[in-house]
Amino acid sequence: SKMNELLNLLNNIKAKEEKVLIFVIRHTMQTLLQTALQKHYGFKVDIINGKNNKQEIVDKKLEQFENKKGFNILLLSPLAAGIGLTITAANHVIHLERHWNPAKEDQASDRIYRIGQEKDVYIYHLIHTAPKIETFDSGLNKLITNKKSLSDGTLIPTPSIKDSEIVE
Repeated sequence: SKMNELLNLLNNIKAKEEKVLIFVIRHTMQTLLQTALQKHYGFKVDIINGKNNKQEIVDKKLEQFENKKGFNILLLSPLAAGIGLTITAANHVIHLERHWNPAKEDQASDRIYRIGQEKDVYIYHLIHTAPKIETFDSGLNKLITNKKSLSDGTLIPTPSIKDSEIVE
């Protein structure tokens, strides 16, 4: 399952004593994940999303995330990640839910590529698959990959995915 894969990934990151950003789109999913991860790892996991973008709150959460020694997890909305955050304390990014606009997803990943990043950076996309059928996750992944390959090698931003393409 996707949750088992996530925990395997997080345990590997924990073993390296590194930090991770997990991008989750839906607020309900962010809250469920926060509760589950806090219970599993026994420390506070913060969320930065559109609901709490007051600069001083965001700054405080980032400071706590960066100052904690070793392994730490921060949950973010890919939309909140557009507000000029730099989080070089983390060098792992997990996209738990794909954003249908590849540019938003890239912008989210770019949070950890900023000046000052000294570690190798790892970006993961957890995609739910099933035998014999194409899942929504794998279909969306194909669509995003195709869009990105169209804009690779050019200065044109990756085109957004249209509703009609998702329906298809």
